[in-house]
Amino acid sequence: RRANETLALAPNSRVLEIGPGPGWAGIELAKLREDVTIVAVEPSADMRKTAKKNAREAGVQDRVSYVEGVAEDLSRFERGSFDAVVSRDSLHHWEDPARAFAEINRVIAGKKGRVFIIDNKRNLSFPEWILVHPLGKRIAGPMISGWRNSIASGYTPRELETIFRAGGLESWKARASVLEVVITG
Repeated sequence: RRANETLALAPNSRVLEIGPGPGWAGIELAKLREDVTIVAVEPSADMRKTAKKNAREAGVQDRVSYVEGVAEDLSRFERGSFDAVVSRDSLHHWEDPARAFAEINRVIAGKKGRVFIIDNKRNLSFPEWILVHPLGKRIAGPMISGWRNSIASGYTPRELETIFRAGGLESWKARASVLEVVITG
């Protein structure tokens, strides 16, 4: 929902999703916007299989497709072939974020192309630290070690802004949100 609101997609937009895992974010966007088509790039065959099953069960399989790939190599797609790029909780897995951001910038449609990426942030405030550490096991249960590792692998808004400036992505912004860093462009 946040991606839909932030991106303000034009009718019949084409969206690239990076690292969809089981597909929930893209599926939700497809349910909210029946005019949007989504192509999702995912390196894991198991996750692609699960995402396809979830899209079928949600009734959006005709507008959401899953292909093998990684954020750093979007060469299968032409320049400007997407109206927007979205990603949820996969940035900390990318091997070369600077290269991935350059590829994302290449595949979005010029100045009208939009970006919405959310991931765990590493620089937690004290209240966020309390949520993750003393209370984390209650919140995340058996997933707590994975959640903490994802946070430790995350980026700070300042680090991301440095990558954007070095790559000439002047319109891109990274801001802190509760437990997350939000990238828009």
